[in-house]
Amino acid sequence: MKFNSDLNSAIEMRFYHTTQSNVANSLKNKPSSIQSGEMIIAWLPSSQDNLYGCQLLFLTESTSQNAYMRHKIVNQWTAWQKFSLS
Repeated sequence: MKFNSDLNSAIEMRFYHTTQSNVANSLKNKPSSIQSGEMIIAWLPSSQDNLYGCQLLFLTESTSQNAYMRHKIVNQWTAWQKFSLS
């Protein structure tokens, strides 16, 4: 990943990704249940100054796939919500 491993700083309108479990496990501000796997993270801003937006995280580990979502409101992040995909 091309940021300082803190998902709170992944707020450029682009995709971030990792295919290494050790990277996934070391991320800060990730869903607490994530210990390993491959992931894609997307930031979807709803304001030009990135004060508001939605962060999506897609995780593949072993045979399961899950999606997580949270929102940023000024300087506060909501809790991650999990959506099962398989």
